[in-house]
Amino acid sequence: MSGITRTTAALFVFLCSCATAFALTPEQCLFFETNGKTAICHAAGSIKEPFIFLEISEQGCVNGHAGHLLDYIAFLGAPSCQIAACLPAGAPCDATLACCDGSACTGVSCVTTPSPTVTVQAVTMQPGGVLTFLFPKSVKVAPSLGTDPGDTVVYTGQISGTTDGGDCATGTFPIQGAAIVDLRISGIRISQPVNIVTISPTNPIAPGTRLGNLERQVGCTAGGVPYDRFLGTVE
Repeated sequence: MSGITRTTAALFVFLCSCATAFALTPEQCLFFETNGKTAICHAAGSIKEPFIFLEISEQGCVNGHAGHLLDYIAFLGAPSCQIAACLPAGAPCDATLACCDGSACTGVSCVTTPSPTVTVQAVTMQPGGVLTFLFPKSVKVAPSLGTDPGDTVVYTGQISGTTDGGDCATGTFPIQGAAIVDLRISGIRISQPVNIVTISPTNPIAPGTRLGNLERQVGCTAGGVPYDRFLGTVE
């Protein structure tokens, strides 16, 4: 492992709530070496000072401390042995020292544990239902959206994140892909992709849902972004 990689890994050894560590491994001595040194907490066997902070050579760590009962990798950000360190993702691990929160020991190294996937049910709207959505002012269309009775918005279903409602509405709302259809310029029908925010209802809208009879409302700001607010009727 390069010195840069080792330095990065060593600096990201975060403090954790581990109260007990048991022994170093040679792999940990090598992984956490920085500029030829590995920082460890050496078990001194003293009641007054049970652990001593040491910065020792890579080989000194491997030959003199790997397997030594209670020795463990130190937290380099604030050299101290008052609390055990935890091992970051990618670090060699075993049962002697815990991986940091968000990762788990596979028997070889700490591996980041994926966050559970949360599925948000898209709302299927019935014809005639009315939705309130926000259209970003930064997106320029000509003529303006809603000017022509043929203007429609079709949801594509792609979610690109969420935004707070700002002064538009209270809550957090999905930012969803849509297509503006039938914007007539000199009689030409066109389609333009855009991300819109639906604030009523608050769930994502089922792909393919088409809104017509668009009616512009008072503008507002959500997530620091200025929007035009529209009502649209499901076709």
